Amino acid sequence: PGFQRTRGALRLLARVVRSVWEKREADAWLIRPADVDFANEQTRNDLTSRLGPDRAELAPVVQADIYSDNHDAHAQELDRVWLSRDKPPLASRLVRVVFLHSLTYGRATRAEWSEVLLASAQPDLDTELLREAMGELQKRCWYLHSDESAYWFNKEASPNKVIDEQLEQVTAAQGKEECRKRLRSIYEGGQLLSVYFPEQPSSIDDKDDRIRLAVIDFDFETLRSGDSVPQSIRRMFEKTGTMEGFRNHRNALHFLVADTQQVDRMVDAAREYKALQHING
Repeated sequence: PGFQRTRGALRLLARVVRSVWEKREADAWLIRPADVDFANEQTRNDLTSRLGPDRAELAPVVQADIYSDNHDAHAQELDRVWLSRDKPPLASRLVRVVFLHSLTYGRATRAEWSEVLLASAQPDLDTELLREAMGELQKRCWYLHSDESAYWFNKEASPNKVIDEQLEQVTAAQGKEECRKRLRSIYEGGQLLSVYFPEQPSSIDDKDDRIRLAVIDFDFETLRSGDSVPQSIRRMFEKTGTMEGFRNHRNALHFLVADTQQVDRMVDAAREYKALQHING
């Protein structure tokens, strides 16, 4: 049966009130659209399939971007980061507000940013965090759309979905190879003589004709801020040749080593580039 307007709305309100009461979240000052509990299957059905065929088409939107029993919806994934920062689940709160606006018809289908803030902000919560969370959602969600002033969900996928699906076809190995290709391109030529991905002292000549830049492979060694120099790099700096004699021209040798905390981000960016390259032909 379809959604029974007044009676159905009262049942939905009762479930929301019960959910807020049971969770007892520290910042639950008011009951807002952001508090609608999408973990409740009956609530999800009331807001999709029971509202008619056109709204039933939004069920995949909920599954992908708002709530999944496997906890892999995009908002849920982003919330794990917010919770690790001792913040509320801002991503889920925002997408609930936008989704509820998207169930109406006409211009009201879109949620103005002021409406989103009104329905999700709380005392002592920096609204810039909500803006940050919305920016992350725009990058990750498959069915979230926006223009210069408003946000909405619909069944049409955004470019994010196309990119993510293509991204699954690009392996980490392909991303790393693209990174190595870029490193060669960036440090080719110029005043320094680049030596790419050495792992032994014999890979770097001991000469003073030009300053040499040893570009270390990120799968070989990385560094965190404050770390001591790895023994493998110290060895290449101090020794030379297959017999590993003392290096005479140490002042003419520099090393470029990747930041440990940025390697995954670099490889992911390279994978995304490869995916976009394939989409664009």
